[in-house]
Amino acid sequence: MTKNTIIQFVASETNITVQEITGTNRFREVADARKLCMILIKETCEDETLHSIARPFKKSHCTVLHSVQRAYDLLKTDNAFKRKYEACKSSIALHLQSNQYLNIPQF
Repeated sequence: MTKNTIIQFVASETNITVQEITGTNRFREVADARKLCMILIKETCEDETLHSIARPFKKSHCTVLHSVQRAYDLLKTDNAFKRKYEACKSSIALHLQSNQYLNIPQF
């Protein structure tokens, strides 16, 4: 799964455009969607560095580190954020499962 695919999943789940998520908008809804993307990319794409996660958002690796930590804090305290996180994570898991079955080699 790629970073762009995860960003698209979060965009569709949160009803926020990819351009807003990857842009400079700092409204809470958009910033939370951006945090969701960063945490899901970090968890799903294990070989991605903080620098490579930061690139689509035009941010620094420090911002990604802070955003991921803030997302973990929000998961403990904000039920709405946690519901969005779980919805996005289950959508991604379903996508990965369906692709796993599609990529089975035929003998």
